[in-house]
Amino acid sequence: MAIAQSRRAELSEIPVVDIGRLEGSERDASALARPPGSLRVGGFFYVTNHGVPTQATATIFTQAHRFFDIPMEEAAALAITRSPVYRRLSRDGRARAT
Repeated sequence: MAIAQSRRAELSEIPVVDIGRLEGSERDASALARPPGSLRVGGFFYVTNHGVPTQATATIFTQAHRFFDIPMEEAAALAITRSPVYRRLSRDGRARAT
């Protein structure tokens, strides 16, 4: 399985979903009604106003940087398809081991 070359994205390239708009008297469910357009392409988004403490968020980002900084050969060994518990959906919609 070929792994595409990664690149560091600018924050401005990542779609933002503000879930703070889902609270209080000014609730605006449209915040989640349609995913940002680029979400359909890249599969990533940045959630704001989620209530997760700043220290926890910083720890998560630190761990993510550690993971994505490992050599590509090591990352390939961790591919989900190599996991003994990996499941995929078959054409009939049932999950099965591969």
